[in-house]
Amino acid sequence: MNDSRRNFIKGMTAAVAVPLLTSQIPGMAFAASTPGPVVETIRGKVQGTIANGVHVFRGVPCGKPPYEAATRFQLPQFVDPWQGVVSCTKQASLPLQGGGVIEEGEEGQMGPDGKPLPGKNSRINVEGGGDCLRVNIWSPDLGKAKLPVLVYIPGGGSMSCDNSEIDGTSFARSGVVMVSVPYRVNVDGFMRIPGVPANLAIRDMLFAVRWVKENIAAFGGDPNRITVMGQSAGATHIGSMLASPLGEGLFEQAILMSGSHLAQWTPEQADTSSRLLCKYWGIPYTKEAIMALPYDKMLNFRRLLVQMSVDPKWAKYTNGNTTLFKPYVDGEVLKKRVVDSVADGMGRKVSVMIGCTLDEWRYVTVPTGEIDRLTAKDVNFILDSIGAPHSLAEAYRKNGRGKTDGDIYTAIQSDIIFRIPTNRLLEARGKGGGKTWAYSFNWKSDAYNGKMDAAHWCDIPFVFDMLADKKACAGYVGDNPPQALADKMHKTWVRFITTGNPGWDQYDLKERTTMGLNLQYQETKDPWRKERELLLLK
Repeated sequence: MNDSRRNFIKGMTAAVAVPLLTSQIPGMAFAASTPGPVVETIRGKVQGTIANGVHVFRGVPCGKPPYEAATRFQLPQFVDPWQGVVSCTKQASLPLQGGGVIEEGEEGQMGPDGKPLPGKNSRINVEGGGDCLRVNIWSPDLGKAKLPVLVYIPGGGSMSCDNSEIDGTSFARSGVVMVSVPYRVNVDGFMRIPGVPANLAIRDMLFAVRWVKENIAAFGGDPNRITVMGQSAGATHIGSMLASPLGEGLFEQAILMSGSHLAQWTPEQADTSSRLLCKYWGIPYTKEAIMALPYDKMLNFRRLLVQMSVDPKWAKYTNGNTTLFKPYVDGEVLKKRVVDSVADGMGRKVSVMIGCTLDEWRYVTVPTGEIDRLTAKDVNFILDSIGAPHSLAEAYRKNGRGKTDGDIYTAIQSDIIFRIPTNRLLEARGKGGGKTWAYSFNWKSDAYNGKMDAAHWCDIPFVFDMLADKKACAGYVGDNPPQALADKMHKTWVRFITTGNPGWDQYDLKERTTMGLNLQYQETKDPWRKERELLLLK
């Protein structure tokens, strides 16, 4: 998630500010007489607030702080039991991530967004890095209700994570207990490092769901009715959870929104990516050298990311998805690539709903104005990266996917990163078994003078029924988004979470039934056939 999107999303959350009182355990703040519900978890009592008729707990202790000397680059560990009542009224720290340049180093090249790239010696604003493995909970009923549970895993491109980016009030009002969970990102979460357990970010997510399973009954939830849901990188990582033997039995259902389900490294690629980072930092490829890096230097990798994104050899090596931070096949968390494990039957006991938006990549190229600067050379670059002929651009034009080079580039990138990987995971489910429903979000936003269309993240305000926050949503869904669609989509998501069926025919490899989500829902058969046949992604 880039800085502009992070700031946009932070503005959506309505936090309840209650003063924290003197702490009795390091890192924990305790409440005395602050009004609000008190719940007893397995390890101790927590106190939240009541906002808009919903019980809200922010920063509920789950895992120990993961950036201290004893816990850095270690498996997540449950917090120790405590006495007294922990005040859970404020958002916890973010996982360690960069928050923008605060002091420029040497002058450098411009990025695709038209902004100068930070030099190697630039100082990066460090965000988070403290006691971050804490969850947020919204519940309509703290009694013995045994309500369905939604565990939301935020996105952020595997480089950032903010589990306060979404408010769970709408789902709580609809009878669902919602939990949002954090995880380590970038270097600490995804980098392959000698002597460090693999895929710590995925392990953090599985760890958090395990905590939910053990504790959610005290918040009115049913530990045997858990749905995990994520968007963007959050959905990508749910694919890893679905494919991992470590995830078996932890959740019953999953919703994957706009995931990049081919985005896993082989062990060799993970090693190459890590060595590139260490060479960029100018340090040995060792755990000790990485741990010794100052955080602002460690997080100053944006220049490298951009450099690698325009490197033809790297683009081909990564099959068009050039980011450096991805889960990787390690033999324990991931035995194989996600689509291969799912095709073998992993996760078949889990009912899933999988989909994406019609115009995913416009959320990148439209706000920055890049869509108007892109040329045929840029289009050919991404076609070369996946070994496709340059004539494919004209096929996209004939298929109605755009007219300008910027349109075509954006459409192809949408398909490489999101739509075709989504289709590949659907195909894997068709082979491996399990109840599966497919959707495509087709409503077009008029934001940015009508150019935004059905871009990445434009579906989130409808799913979470948050259109009333005009200031937060206008940059994505325009000035007058239809509340009727929010009512319908939110109800669809609640129906799946509650019953395990969103209300249309299941996906199979013969019909490939997909529900088009718009003001009028419309079931279609195999809507991505042409793109799937044109882009033969591995």
